[in-house]
Amino acid sequence: GYHGIETLFQRLALHDVVRVQVSDAPSTLTCHGPTMPAAGLGPVEQNLAWRAAAAYTTAAGWHTGWQIDIEKHIPVGGGLGGGSADAAAVLRALEAQ
Repeated sequence: GYHGIETLFQRLALHDVVRVQVSDAPSTLTCHGPTMPAAGLGPVEQNLAWRAAAAYTTAAGWHTGWQIDIEKHIPVGGGLGGGSADAAAVLRALEAQ
């Protein structure tokens, strides 16, 4: 199922806005913005940002919820690494708590 790829790195003035809050409220993930597909992104449990938060809080032994809000500007599925970058931003935000 894998295929070869050619990669080109280019600096772009394109970014998503990721906000993370930790609280006793249930964990949530909301995604919105101009590049969101009409059908959405699928189940939140499969989202890389959600998976990063779940893995982090489990590894850290946190028994708390988190609220992640992602404003999408990086095209979904465009091969630009938006999902991975969002997950990394979530990990940095949680580490700063």
